[in-house]
Formats: sequence, C-alpha cells, structure tokens
Amino acid sequence: MELIKNKIKEINISEKELSILSLIEINSFNTNGFLPNKEEVFKAFNTNTISENISTCTLAFSPSFELNSNLNNCVFDKEVSLKLNDKIVGKITKTCTFENDKAYTSIFNANTCKLSKELNPCLSGKIEIFDNEFKKVKLALNKKIAKDNAKKITALLLNADPITRAHERMLRWTIDKADLVIIFVVEGYDSNSLNYEAKRECFEYYAKNFLPLERIFPVYLKNIDLFSPYLDPNYECLLASSFGANKLVIGQNHQGLGLFYDNNLAHTAIDELSRKSGLELIVLPEFVFCNKCNVMVSTKSCPHGAHHHIKYRSSMIREMLHSGLIPPTVLVRKEISAKLLAHLHPNRFKNVQMIYDGLFPSNGIIEKRSDEDLYKELITLYQTSYMI
Repeated sequence: MELIKNKIKEINISEKELSILSLIEINSFNTNGFLPNKEEVFKAFNTNTISENISTCTLAFSPSFELNSNLNNCVFDKEVSLKLNDKIVGKITKTCTFENDKAYTSIFNANTCKLSKELNPCLSGKIEIFDNEFKKVKLALNKKIAKDNAKKITALLLNADPITRAHERMLRWTIDKADLVIIFVVEGYDSNSLNYEAKRECFEYYAKNFLPLERIFPVYLKNIDLFSPYLDPNYECLLASSFGANKLVIGQNHQGLGLFYDNNLAHTAIDELSRKSGLELIVLPEFVFCNKCNVMVSTKSCPHGAHHHIKYRSSMIREMLHSGLIPPTVLVRKEISAKLLAHLHPNRFKNVQMIYDGLFPSNGIIEKRSDEDLYKELITLYQTSYMI
C-alpha cells in the first residue's frame, strides 16, 4: 500500500477509549498524561515486576479497525484529533507510531482476544481531552479533601452488580476507619452484568439513605471494563493513589491478587507497587451469612464449615433477577431488588394498580403505584408470619 498524500489528522475512538484516555490525561496510571512509546511498552510487557512508570498490562493504544479501517502504512500528523460520534473530543500531540503486536495486552482491550491478522499501528504522545469529566471529578475531590482536612483517605472499587449486604458490610467497615472513602463504582464485566445506569441509580439510592454522605466520595467509571477480578489489580492501586488515597481496600477473592502466605504473613502480587507508592493495602476476607451463627460473618472469623454458609455470589443473584425472582432480603435490600426487577422486567403486569389495591392495605388515599412499589410490598408480605 502506498503512503497517502495527506497525513492522518484525526481518528475515531469509542466511548470506552475516551474514558480510558481521560484517566490517562489526569495521570491516573503514572505516565504524566502520555501514551507510552515503543520502548516503554516493550519494557512493561517483558518484565514481571512493576516499573516506575507503567504496569505489566500495557497502555499501548491502537486505533481500531472497526472505527478507522486500515491505517497501516499511513502517515500520521504530529497532532491527531480524537473524534467520537462526529465530534472532536480531544487530541494527541507529539504523535509517534510504532508497530503493533498481538502479544501486547492493552488496557484498551483488556477483556478481548486479538484474532485479526492485521492490526493498526500503536500511537504514543501527549493526551488532551477537551471536556474531561474525570478532571472535574478530581478537582471536586481535592476541594473536599482540603475542606474536610481529611488525612486518612481510603479507596475501594465497587462493582455493585448488584449491591449486596456483603458490599454494605465492607463499605461500613471502611467508613468506620477513614476520614474519607473514595468509592469507585465500576462497569460490569460479565455478559449478564446489569445496566450501568441502573447500578448507579441503586448505589445513589443506597448512599443517600444508608451512608453518611459527608464521609464518602463516589467516582463513576462508566465504559471502563479494566477493573475486574480477572485483570491486573496494579491499575487499581495506581488509580487509588492518583486520586489521593493512602489506603486501598480489596477483597481476597480478587483473582488477580495472587494472595499467598509465607511464615503466616499474607503477601500479594501488588506488594511491590504498594510499597513504592506508599499505598497501604487492606485485604478483606470473604463475607458470608452463617446459618449457625445466624448473622453475617467473615470466613476468617466463623468457626463453622462452608456447608453452613450462604454466599453473596453476584452472578447467582443476577441470575435470579434476570429470571424475575426476588432475592431474599438477607442477600439484597428489598428496595434495591425492587428497582432492579422493575428495570429488568418493565411493564410486567397488565394492571399494577389493581393488584396493589387488591392485596395490600391502604390509608384511603388513592396513589398511583409502580412495579417497584409492588415488588417492595411483596417482599414485605413474604416475610410476614401468621398464626391460625
């Protein structure tokens, strides 16, 4: 293919790529707002430990074939505009290109397998996003930290898919021991993950009604599937540290954690980065409901075996919700279940008002009822015992 006469001055990107590029611009991954060049990518990919500037999963960015067609053998301008849905949203300056490699595991396609024989070249350079939402969020967070004079700042990443009683226990435990808790509400990564907007609505409802709002700061990471139990947790450390946290709470079931014990001391795969960044890592045990203790416990503190434990497995709870079943309140709050069922099964009942008026007592005032109201009352009714 011959070189085109005009240089490539703009490329198309997806919403996910925009979100990740926005995080890179505000130095969330310790690269000073730059996409790495070939030498940095090669160094990161071929070492088993965390370098000073980049994690083992690379930040190599390659324009997708689906959005840009074949860009091999093309000449890129020193300033390349970033276009999302026909709108220029940012640019890469000091642009350089280098050959792509199927072996690279990039955060831009962390959960996908590269099957294409041809790949567009990778781009490096300085990132600039014109309307960076994360920059605004970080500025608001810094103002809150300064205003509250917060010293003990703890971060945790919450999938909330859905938010269970175990999540609640973890959140309350974290809030008790911190001046401020940064809660990163992340995108789901499974095929049956709940809609992100529904998850956000549920979390906001829970936070508003059951958490001290002055002690938390939520950050919503939509369109980013980088933070999952199957991927490199070093990025979670880098993200938490860049937002000002000095502690990070993570569950022991994180499959990328690499938890092991040596001389009765717990060690993880991210100890090195934790030590370099000064970020204290807190690994929480798994929480379960024990039918012998009759209370929520951790697997570390409960003396009874696993055959007595009811586990808070999000995948199983989502399966119930997708099937139209209401999870028991010991697993999920009834208000959360009602919201999610109404979202997953809209207009399920032909006449909600008739069912509601026919089953439940009222104060005599006629009020329009929704599917969500019906679910909440049904859950309450399920818990009602009676004697003849």
